[in-house]
Amino acid sequence: MSCVKLPRVVSLLALSSACLLGFGCGAMSPSVSAPQPVASAPSAVTISISPATAVMTAGDSLQFAALEKGSPENGVSWMVNGIVGGNSASGTISNSGLYTAPPEVSVNAKTIVAATSKADPESMSSAAVTVMPDATPVKVAITPKTVTLRPDQVEHFSASVSGAKNQKVKWLVNGKEGGNSTVGTISNSGEYTAPLLIPSAPILNVTAKSVYDSDSSAVAAVTIVAVPETSNPPPSQPSPPPSVPPSTPTPSHTKWNPDILGVSWASDFSSIAENEINVKTDSRLHPRAQAKSGVDDTTAIRAAIQLASSTGGGVVYFPAGDYQITAASGAGGGKPLVIPSKVILRGDGASASRLHINDPNAGSETDWTHTWGGINFVGSSQTGMTDLAVIAGTTSSSGALVWNRGSKNVNELFFNSIHVDLENSKTFWIEGADNVLVQKSTFESPAINNGGPVYIVGNSNVSFLKNQISYHFGRVHLQNNNNLIVQGNTLTRDAQNKGLDERTAIESGGLEISFGKDVQILNNTIETLNAPPGESGDGEAIMSQQSTIQNVLDVGAATAVTSTTLMDSHALWGSVTESRLAQYPEVVAILTGSSAGEWHAIKSVNTKSKTLTLDEPWIKVPEVGALYSVFTWTLNTATIQDNVLTGNPNGIVLWNGCYNCTVQGNTLVNSRGIVLRVVDEALNAAAYPEGRRTHDMAVDVKILNNSISNDSGLRPAYLTLDTEAFDKTNYRGTGMMNIQIAGNVLTPYAANPNQAYPKVELSQEGYFPCFYFGPAPAKDPMKTVFRNISFENNSQSTPVNYTTYFSQYATRTCTTSAP
Repeated sequence: MSCVKLPRVVSLLALSSACLLGFGCGAMSPSVSAPQPVASAPSAVTISISPATAVMTAGDSLQFAALEKGSPENGVSWMVNGIVGGNSASGTISNSGLYTAPPEVSVNAKTIVAATSKADPESMSSAAVTVMPDATPVKVAITPKTVTLRPDQVEHFSASVSGAKNQKVKWLVNGKEGGNSTVGTISNSGEYTAPLLIPSAPILNVTAKSVYDSDSSAVAAVTIVAVPETSNPPPSQPSPPPSVPPSTPTPSHTKWNPDILGVSWASDFSSIAENEINVKTDSRLHPRAQAKSGVDDTTAIRAAIQLASSTGGGVVYFPAGDYQITAASGAGGGKPLVIPSKVILRGDGASASRLHINDPNAGSETDWTHTWGGINFVGSSQTGMTDLAVIAGTTSSSGALVWNRGSKNVNELFFNSIHVDLENSKTFWIEGADNVLVQKSTFESPAINNGGPVYIVGNSNVSFLKNQISYHFGRVHLQNNNNLIVQGNTLTRDAQNKGLDERTAIESGGLEISFGKDVQILNNTIETLNAPPGESGDGEAIMSQQSTIQNVLDVGAATAVTSTTLMDSHALWGSVTESRLAQYPEVVAILTGSSAGEWHAIKSVNTKSKTLTLDEPWIKVPEVGALYSVFTWTLNTATIQDNVLTGNPNGIVLWNGCYNCTVQGNTLVNSRGIVLRVVDEALNAAAYPEGRRTHDMAVDVKILNNSISNDSGLRPAYLTLDTEAFDKTNYRGTGMMNIQIAGNVLTPYAANPNQAYPKVELSQEGYFPCFYFGPAPAKDPMKTVFRNISFENNSQSTPVNYTTYFSQYATRTCTTSAP
């Protein structure tokens, strides 16, 4: 842009009032028309304004004056284009008539400055103003003008704009606003990050373009070059501790064969396996990884991952060695190592190829995953890791290590023969996926309060096979999974004589499988070392629980029933109920009457008529007045079989009932016993104001051929059906139905089988199939609460003499057959 700068003076032109009718009160434009006056009676008040016309430069100011006659001199109101006081687009005017033109215009713009009598608003006078652009040329300058960068290196550019008050610029790389992964990216503040791979045309243009004048810009030249492999920056964290075994020589290398996964979907990785990028030798990488002490291989590894992704997917191969990777957290945004879909990380074995993930900012992480570092699989499908170790490079902070938290609708993730050393990092976290395989891997976590070593939650078709897990606190979380198999794993937890009851540890234990459907827990070994002897309310080896009140809704009595509906005119259901029914797989179960024990999934709720609609018709329509419960099964169709549990504060505990569950052939040693428990209690009105009570159920459960023994005298050995009433009104309706207890062997503490164990509900050893416990003042008859309880062919090595207090709970009167 070139033009002559005009001196900053205001030119006055005398125009007749008739000329003023050619200007209007709209937005500024080269041609503005004034509205036509409406005929009215002559006003006694007249106003004249001066100057009547003006030509001025953008940003200048001009004083207007108004002379008012025929009024008590109440003053005038000043407007610009019909807006009192004006605005930034057309200019502003003060109460005293000082007009300031807009700071910038691109072409000559006309506007109207008007004064209106406050005494007679119909009396006004106006002036025509032409605002011209500042004649100073707009120029943009950029620094630096030339720069040479390595892949993934960062350079901050700055730009200045002269000849315009608007100093803002847009940043482009090779003509693309913001750039992209091929040519590098640039932020709004001018921070440029070079691409991970050297482009085919390695000289790039970074452009700063004026927002005010898009024809004005400045360009810097950026050259991307390979870096000598010996000059990589040092890692931000130390090398691995001496306890990590030294790397072994690279074995004879062959391409990865996905058939080793042993799953039906392994063939989906066949084409991916054909494209392998060796991080140490691939000539397309600049630099290449070195796996040397003091060398940070982050840039090379990010480039290899991008190369695999940009070529349709591939295997990023790590020959034997220790690779230092910086994947930092950050309060303003983490910089994790992102693994896209169809990219697989592979090594020469977990003892040979080891990734040390260094996070110098781990302490800045929050629960918001935007701040996380580590290895990020979020949103990625057909991806995984095999034959690698992943080692947290810091022992002091709880950053993320391997995770995909926040993923939805992804598929085919595997972690095969890997070693994960979490140190104090967050749990290994996988969610939102269909087809998940974790097998033949080891996990170590000495963390005190990070929730446990593994969190695989909210997935479908999950196989967790032959893994070894060593940890101190927390659990192995496997909740909310459909079609889950957990087989052949070894869990070893060192409780360090700390526990939840003692308030010296977080909630901890073995496997948690709450809200699972179609679950198999087979042939696992679960052991707790150094558990506090008095720990009783925690430390379950295998458990499910109703840990969140939002999944349990209500208990009431039917006021009307059809073949596919149930109505309760006394219910409190509203928007919260409607929302939770849409979110959780709620069912309605009948507690009393001829349909007791029948349940169906809820299809919808009408909160106005207080009616539940079922997904299928009742087999037997309940009577009006029948009690019902609305809840979510904490376990639906599960087999817990042939597991060995040793030294755990609790054994197998299904805290809030289950449907179609089999507990069979398990061996429990010094791990208390097997508990099937349901509860009736009041709801927390603050958490769920639309509910009245919660009532669990256990239906169609088999507890068969288990061995339960106590050879330490620390914890009682027992098998119990525990129905507890905590609602102050009473316990009403069925709690357990169609339960079979058969072929179990129980071995109390031989040295003192009559011993009473303090501070626990189940304070003695034995079988308790009718344990009806709680402070409720009135209860339904025992055989109303326990229905069709079969108890036969169970044995106990030593009889137990029960205390007067406890003998009431040792009854078997609810069973249909004697031992």
